[in-house]
Amino acid sequence: MHREPKVFLEDIKVAANKVLKYTEGLTYDDLIDNELVSDAVKIIF
Repeated sequence: MHREPKVFLEDIKVAANKVLKYTEGLTYDDLIDNELVSDAVKIIF
C-alpha cells in the first residue's frame, strides 16, 4: 500500500505534538525518572 508523503508528514506532526503534550512542564530529570513518559515518547539515553 502506497502512502502519499503528505500523509507521512501529517503523522510526524501529530506525533510531535503528542510528545510536546506528554512532556509539558517536565524537566529533563523528570523525564529520565519517568519510565512511562520516556517510553511513550521514545527517549533513548
